[in-house]
Amino acid sequence: MRKLIFGTAMCLMTGFTFAQSNNSTVEQVGNDNSSSVDQSGSNLATVNQGSDLTTQAYSNNNATTILQIGTSNVATANTIGDRNTIDQIQDGSGNTATAKQGSARDLIPGLGIFQVTKSNDNAIDQFQEGNGNTATADQGGLGAGMNMIDQDQIGDENTATANQNAGASNNMITQLQTGDENTAFAQQGSGGGISTFGNAIDQNQLGNNNMAEARQLITSTNSTADQDQEGDFNNATSVQQGDNNLVTQTQTGNDNTASARQDGTFAGTSFDNSITQTQIGDTNNTLADQTGDQNNSEQDQNGTFHKSEVFQNGTRNTSRTNQSATNNSAYVNQIGIRNVSNINQNTVGNNEAIVNQDGDVNRSSILQKGDDNFADTDQSGRANRSNLDQIGAHNISMTMQMGEGNISLLMQEGNENMSTVNQNGMMNMSTVNQLGNMNTSTVNQSN
Repeated sequence: MRKLIFGTAMCLMTGFTFAQSNNSTVEQVGNDNSSSVDQSGSNLATVNQGSDLTTQAYSNNNATTILQIGTSNVATANTIGDRNTIDQIQDGSGNTATAKQGSARDLIPGLGIFQVTKSNDNAIDQFQEGNGNTATADQGGLGAGMNMIDQDQIGDENTATANQNAGASNNMITQLQTGDENTAFAQQGSGGGISTFGNAIDQNQLGNNNMAEARQLITSTNSTADQDQEGDFNNATSVQQGDNNLVTQTQTGNDNTASARQDGTFAGTSFDNSITQTQIGDTNNTLADQTGDQNNSEQDQNGTFHKSEVFQNGTRNTSRTNQSATNNSAYVNQIGIRNVSNINQNTVGNNEAIVNQDGDVNRSSILQKGDDNFADTDQSGRANRSNLDQIGAHNISMTMQMGEGNISLLMQEGNENMSTVNQNGMMNMSTVNQLGNMNTSTVNQSN
């Protein structure tokens, strides 16, 4: 998203144009200022709007635009105040762009005792096209602000970091990186931002050494994090704390890893959580961890060295894992209230699936269609039921259900089958079908 503000008509306008060995510094104090710096050559530019040596911000409704076209670019913009915008565009060579909105605490040293940290209803947009790109953006204000950060980097050694903090609310961070050694990190509320709500982080990286990390912590409300990475050394991590959380991570090719955690242990908050992680190809690995309330987790991995782990702690847990062919494994652990788990690992792969569910309306279904299958289901208390189908190769299966409405239906179709079912208390029932090859079966039911 490129937002250029060259023609902004504000009360005070300063414009600079330089060529070769450019160097520019602009200082503005007051409201309704506009600054535009345009450089082509060996650039460096700094724009400061607002005074941090006063209890007043002294800089509202300002706009800063820095455009740098060629060589060793550096651009820095600092604003303290409300309704300010910063636009930084860098086209080529050793780019670095840093933008900061809000802050200023002196708090005792010269006994001026300042704490301003004003940054409400502001926007930062940074665009870098090529070479040694780095972009950092930081917004933090004590009041509730409708801040927004947008960072675009197209090629070479990209890194983008965005941070919204100190009473952050209605925030949004969007980072898009297209090629080469990408890294993107975004954070809203951690280390400040106690009220942190309305957050959204969207990070999209297309190719090469990608890594994306998003965190929304300290009582985050209405959080969303969405990370898409298309190719090469992908890795995506998301941590979210409380209220209407949702994490969706999609990685399409190469050395994928995805991890997401929603726990809300701070102030006991955690709600309406949902994690969806989809990885299509190569060295996949994924993990999801949710601690409290309407949890739901779906993890799909399509091809090669899959592995998937899900832990969900309390209330309406559901987990679906679907892994296609090669080296599948899946572990699910759900502790309390409406547990359901479905694991479906298809066709030829070195399958393994283990599900542990501790209490309440447990149900589990595992289907593994081909090769070194092994499946284990443990369910402890209340309306237990388990379905287990393994169709071909070295099948082994174990089911153990402890108390209440136990039912277990188990079928293994071919090759070196073996099955054990133990059910302990109340309405036990078990049906086992093993059709071909070295079958063995043991069922113990008690009451």
